Amino acid sequence: MKVKEYNKLLKDIEKGKKDSLKQLFNATVYDLHYFASKYIKSKEIINTFIVDFFIDIWNNTDKYKNIDNTNVDMFLKQKLYDFIERNL
Repeated sequence: MKVKEYNKLLKDIEKGKKDSLKQLFNATVYDLHYFASKYIKSKEIINTFIVDFFIDIWNNTDKYKNIDNTNVDMFLKQKLYDFIERNL
């Protein structure tokens, strides 16, 4: 997903547009699953992480506005680490 498209979806999510969250989910869920599977082997736990991740995007859109292609891996690693620390 291009940064411009990602930022537009975030702006729409911030306005409460659920379809934009669904679009973001559909565009990124497979990549998120692949990324998380490098660190977590349980598909159930990975799915829980992904759901929590999108709930957090819905509730805290402002935290996700400054992410671009150069720092997305570091950001996701931190989100995954935080999730593991809280839940495992």
